[in-house]
Amino acid sequence: MPLSELEMEGLRLLRERPGALKPATMDALLAEDPANGELMWLRAYPPFWKEDWESAHTWLARSWDAGFRGADLYLDRSEVALCLPLDAESCVAMAQEAVRAVAEDARRLALAREQLGRALSAAGRKEEALEYFAEQVAHASDKSMALVELGNLHLQLGQPRKALAAHKQALAAAMESASPSLHAAQLALGVTLLNLNQCQAAIPHLELAALGADPKVCARAVSSLGTAWVRLRRPEKAQAALTAGIGRLPQEAPERAELLAQRRSLPSPRPSVKSRRKKRAGSGKGKRR
Repeated sequence: MPLSELEMEGLRLLRERPGALKPATMDALLAEDPANGELMWLRAYPPFWKEDWESAHTWLARSWDAGFRGADLYLDRSEVALCLPLDAESCVAMAQEAVRAVAEDARRLALAREQLGRALSAAGRKEEALEYFAEQVAHASDKSMALVELGNLHLQLGQPRKALAAHKQALAAAMESASPSLHAAQLALGVTLLNLNQCQAAIPHLELAALGADPKVCARAVSSLGTAWVRLRRPEKAQAALTAGIGRLPQEAPERAELLAQRRSLPSPRPSVKSRRKKRAGSGKGKRR
């Protein structure tokens, strides 16, 4: 039996809360209303929140094939496509469709534009993406994240000074607005300083980024910290940073294995001046006898 509009509205509201839509409940509703494309779209949210992109993509495709064309479906298709190893130009096409579909809604349009910039970058069309992100900084709902992406593109195009300027602005914007992208901005600035071989200046930003809740941001910050300390010829500091970072990541996080491998590859710490003196003093005593 088809669901009432009031019931559908309740499900739409629940989708914003991770874990609120239960797969078993959604499957039972779909068994009663199997042709409901909007229900199929909502069924994508349980795997979406778990970052099970393949399952989410399958449900979104089914919803699309069933004829549903809700504005958020365009955005969700584009977002999930960017998280999968799909053909890059297909991701660009989906993002362009999303931009057209939500053109009259400023909030959704900002999200769609951000997705299109990322899709163009992933497709290797970095000059287009650069121009696009530069334009979008003024319109983005999260100015800090738009500046992070803009700086990242400058870095990929071999323009570290321009990246540095964008990432400094990103951090200032994140701190001013208490943006959730604060740790991402710290990471971006730290990585850019590292690329400019300003290791000592990079370290405080990377240390703060490593405290973020996002395992990917945390892992990249910790990895970059290890690199910075090795360049400064302080492998013992790199060892400590990597060990602390590994301890902060969940056991199941795939990034742990990468950090463990990096830690194993560290050069042996140089003995301290004090220990070298003690060693020499000890060997000297043996020779006098």
